[in-house]
Amino acid sequence: NVQAKELRIERRKVGVTTNEISFELYQNVPNPFVDQTIISYEIPLTGEVKIQLSDITGKNIYKTNVQAFKGKNNFILDNKVKMLPGVYYLKLGYENKYKSLMLLKY
Repeated sequence: NVQAKELRIERRKVGVTTNEISFELYQNVPNPFVDQTIISYEIPLTGEVKIQLSDITGKNIYKTNVQAFKGKNNFILDNKVKMLPGVYYLKLGYENKYKSLMLLKY
């Protein structure tokens, strides 16, 4: 005679808490794009964010520093930045940490 027993599994976050600053960079929308695209990112504290755009050869096309608020922020990349159709790399920096993504301009 086999008896069925209820098995409960709880998921808990475990690990060591540190003062490590982390942030998120989300894929631009739309991608590929024609006239403009929106780059979203999320930072834990208000601060300066560095944005750098380069072409596939590594040539710097655009660079700016912006004051961003805690939480989710958006940056609009439009035709004011001279970009020919092609592949580009965007690098976003916050608190000396960097993340990057690839963009495709039609």
